[in-house]
Amino acid sequence: MNLIKLEIAFVDTDGLGAEEAIDVIENNHYPNHCLNPHVLGSQVVDIGEWDDDHPLNQLSAWPGKVREVLAAGEYSKAKAEGD
Repeated sequence: MNLIKLEIAFVDTDGLGAEEAIDVIENNHYPNHCLNPHVLGSQVVDIGEWDDDHPLNQLSAWPGKVREVLAAGEYSKAKAEGD
């Protein structure tokens, strides 16, 4: 048996909020109970309004941009757009 720690980042386009998102992840019924996830912590950063041109919607830059936003603890649209 393995213990696997996963860190998950996603854009909350449905407006679930952190508590409901955690509930969805932890209480989903996985086939054959192959996963029994527990969220050990969470961080919420307001990323402003979402649109197709949003920097976090650019898959090629996504991992680095997510790490940058989380490390700063905030999202700056001006900084994201290079202003």
